[in-house]
Formats: sequence, C-alpha cells, structure tokens
Amino acid sequence: MPDVGRQLGRVFDRLWRTFDPDVLSGLEDLAAPLADWPAMDMAEDENAVNIRVDLPGIDPDEIDIQVSGNVLTVSGVRQDEWSDNDRGVRVRERVVGRFTRTVTLPPYVDPQRIEASYDRGTLTITIPKIAGQSPRRVQVSSAQASDGSRGQGAAQGQTATAGQTAAPARGASQAPGGARP
Repeated sequence: MPDVGRQLGRVFDRLWRTFDPDVLSGLEDLAAPLADWPAMDMAEDENAVNIRVDLPGIDPDEIDIQVSGNVLTVSGVRQDEWSDNDRGVRVRERVVGRFTRTVTLPPYVDPQRIEASYDRGTLTITIPKIAGQSPRRVQVSSAQASDGSRGQGAAQGQTATAGQTAAPARGASQAPGGARP
C-alpha cells in the first residue's frame, strides 16, 4: 500500500504551486466600503483640525463623540427603516447598524475645546489648535563636511535637495531600476 502521507504532501505541494493569492484580494474590495463607513474627511488650517463625517438619516441625538487622550471616537447607529419582511424592496445598498470611527488627534490640538455641529447629514467636528504648538517646517540643507568639501556627488558639482537625488559620479554605473551594483 503506497504511503498516504507522501501522496497527500504531493497533492498539497501541487495546489500551493498553482495557487494564485490574487484570487483572495477581490474579497478585500467587497469589505472595504463597510470598513470605512461612514465616510470621513480630516483637514487642518492655521487655527484648527476639522473632521467631517457623512451621517445622513441619523438623529444627531444618537451620535456619540468621545475623546480619550489623543483618540477621538465617533459612534452611533443607523436604524433600518424597512424590516426584512417588507415586500417590494428591490435593492438594498444603504448601510444600517452600528458604526464607530476612530481618529488619532495630533498633539498640538486642545481636546477640551472640541465643538461639533450637524447640518444636512454632515457631522462637523472642530478641534482648535493650541497656540504656539503647531508643527513647524524644517528646512533641509545639503550636508557640509567640516573641511569644507562636499559629500559624494557634490564633488562632481552635483547637490541633492529635498525630493531630488544626486546623479551618480562620473564613471559609476547604475543597474536597472536606479540601484547601483
């Protein structure tokens, strides 16, 4: 009688060799819209961080906003307007049920002064910035050696600034994809 374990091993090896992991990636696309429900935007200006959440059909009294440390949580429930037993329902695309969205707030906002308003299905949350605490932009400069000479690439009269890369020194070759051998 042949060794059953060896035969099973060969079958599984053959399955794994022909298995296409991209087949499962389509399942993520199905769940993605629900994972980010309700839709939310976050932006900031010089005075505050602003968050807008789409919550049409939800009573503002049913929206719960909590802050714990630097984490803001918006949660609530959208009630089902039709029961599953209703006849005549042809399409059901609107999401119903409980939702929770969580955002990590930057350290330069004042969570004690959060304001929230609800207008035409959009929840707007405004978190004022703390004066003098906003992030500052740091200028990137080219490195200079203490003897006044520049680094490699700069010796050939080339410098790199933010968002750019220095070209290779003369005589240096590059492999495909920009990597040096």
